Amino acid sequence: MAFIDYWRELEGTYPKMPGTLAQIYVNRAWSDVRDAGPWSFLQGFGVLVCPAVISAGSVTVTQFSTTIVADAIAAAALNAVVGSTPPLASTSLGVGRQIKVGAGSIVANILTWQFNQPSAGLGTMTVDIPWQGTSAATQPYTCYRAYYAAPSTDFLRYTSVNNPVQGYCIVGKSLAKTQEWLNPTDPQRGSTGDPYYAVAYLPDAAGRPVHELWPGPQNGYGLYAVFQKRGVNLTNAVDLPATFPSSLVLERAHYYACDWAGKNVGQFKELRGVAWEGAKVMHLKKYADDMSKARRQDKEIFVSGIIRQGQYWGFPWDGNWLQSHAPWRPM
Repeated sequence: MAFIDYWRELEGTYPKMPGTLAQIYVNRAWSDVRDAGPWSFLQGFGVLVCPAVISAGSVTVTQFSTTIVADAIAAAALNAVVGSTPPLASTSLGVGRQIKVGAGSIVANILTWQFNQPSAGLGTMTVDIPWQGTSAATQPYTCYRAYYAAPSTDFLRYTSVNNPVQGYCIVGKSLAKTQEWLNPTDPQRGSTGDPYYAVAYLPDAAGRPVHELWPGPQNGYGLYAVFQKRGVNLTNAVDLPATFPSSLVLERAHYYACDWAGKNVGQFKELRGVAWEGAKVMHLKKYADDMSKARRQDKEIFVSGIIRQGQYWGFPWDGNWLQSHAPWRPM
């Protein structure tokens, strides 16, 4: 079956129901099913690219200005990564890199970059947070990536973030930290190195979550992220997963359709003579039964869960630690 088959079934079962409304009910039912997860088919994989820190040269800052000027050495180093992954600058939150000037400032997003080659090779960037300190020249800086956009448009939450280079994995509560926890812990973001926490930062322009990795990543490598997705609506090009029972979605869609029919009996005579409220209850019960079966089948197909690597002790176990402390193992 395909999406058109699902909504045409509703359209044919309930007289006078518009096809557009039938499509809405099918996708509303599919949304309810997805939200009742987690499901194995909503697992995703992505790479969080951590670039090596750039700190060559120096920069000039002006009080209350969002403009930062890089000297010739800094400009050359920064300009070299303009088109790399991740890019140096981006107006999309969590895509580009960030800059931290001196030791006591906060981390700002680099929004734009201009390399002024005719003017002694200087570079000019704009950031999203005005400089609050006094104006100063030849200031040390660090440019790195602290904020990471969601790996997919239907991202829900991370289930594990693996660092294969350093040999550890971020799981459990370390993936669910907040700015309320991090700001008093490290208000100046002075802790840098390999990240051990994924901290909720802000939503991007589309409302998708952006996370801050902490401590601030300074080494160049990719982190392998496994995450839970929300899933997307059904369309003519998007069907249900091959292993998922369509009956579950249809039962939920019939539940909504019965509710519509019961409310429109007075308007359409074709809907009269049916106990829609009773039919609604029947479909609700069948939906609950089918949900139990679908959960069982999903677990039989794909066993998913979280391997807790040392979270009971508050630190992640790496491969070297495990090998040197046998017979300990992840629980």
